[in-house]
Amino acid sequence: MALTKEEVLKIAKLSKLSFEEKEIEKFQIELNDILKYIDMLNEVDTSEVKPLVYINEAVNNFREKKKSHH
Repeated sequence: MALTKEEVLKIAKLSKLSFEEKEIEKFQIELNDILKYIDMLNEVDTSEVKPLVYINEAVNNFREKKKSHH
């Protein structure tokens, strides 16, 4: 699925951005590259992967509050 120039213009308008003609072509290419990458990720079989709740299992180790001597 590739974005057309018109779709890029619509995205720009919805984002309240304005671009020169050269920039529109550049963003069209870049957005299409991003969509290709997302399509590749969607093809990866993740059926055996457990859902991720936390990136790591580290626990917050806050230091104890010290009593102030005021």
